[in-house]
Amino acid sequence: MGKILVIDDEESILLMLATALAKCGFNVEIAVDGTEGIKKFDEGHFDLVITDILM
Repeated sequence: MGKILVIDDEESILLMLATALAKCGFNVEIAVDGTEGIKKFDEGHFDLVITDILM
């Protein structure tokens, strides 16, 4: 399946999304803030990025 990057500064939302997507068969990477998210995005290839706009 696809590779998804989830970026959120709220740990409970981050873990809930990552867990649900992983159970659906997606390869999920997480980032706890925008800086980490940009770094992971630049270093990898993702089919989808889910991010909190108001971090």
